Amino acid sequence: MRYCIYFICVGWLLSGCEVNPLFRPLAKTNAYDLVFFKTKDVKESFTLKVTDKHLVNDMYVHYIANEALNQPCAADFDGEMIFKNGATLLLKIKFSLNPTCSYVTYTLKGKKYQRKLTADGVRFLSTARDIKFIVQD
Repeated sequence: MRYCIYFICVGWLLSGCEVNPLFRPLAKTNAYDLVFFKTKDVKESFTLKVTDKHLVNDMYVHYIANEALNQPCAADFDGEMIFKNGATLLLKIKFSLNPTCSYVTYTLKGKKYQRKLTADGVRFLSTARDIKFIVQD
């Protein structure tokens, strides 16, 4: 009986928390392509393959905030992340590294999401863009 009450209380507390919509569709992802578009800062487009499971998880757990974007931002994208499970495409997420508005946008089940990039996420993507190299597992 005591455990039942405990689980009910924990469930009640967790029900008030917003679950990150990326967790379920990306739970089985094992890699993503990091595509950088040709922009004023990048002379030609290029793609980096990210296969380290920790870096894959960090992207959607730590680098993309679960906080909705609450300001209008320009739709100039610096690139996209293409999450995969083997050869199966799971989700494409476009990103902007604009210093005043760094964010991602994606669509899940017909609903469009715009989420902020964390400071660590901006730093990771900027570094990857600048050095064009990611250490793999």
